[in-house]
Amino acid sequence: MTVLLFLVPLMYLGIPFINRDQEIELTQKLKNNEITQNHSSFMTELEKILEIEEAIVKKWYSAAKNGDQLTVPKIYSKYKHNFEILYFIHKGFRTRFKNIWTGIDNGGICFEENYK
Repeated sequence: MTVLLFLVPLMYLGIPFINRDQEIELTQKLKNNEITQNHSSFMTELEKILEIEEAIVKKWYSAAKNGDQLTVPKIYSKYKHNFEILYFIHKGFRTRFKNIWTGIDNGGICFEENYK
């Protein structure tokens, strides 16, 4: 059974794909508005990732039932050392698909359908 941790709230559950020091650094940057999706240097790259991978997730999501999961390893393997872009990837998918949870599992970003 897969247990998914979620990005909200950061200070209580932690972020499953970064260590505690990285979480503290990211939380501080977010509080200080040093990092935002609109001002990020990787905005173009982020949009490209979401656009390409959205087709895969959308196809799965259209047939998914409550509790179904999909793991996409390609995204995580490429960006596992860039916790800032991973944060916005999770956020981007959660914005596009209101009833999914995201986390890291089996070396990939895991999506779980949660009550359509």
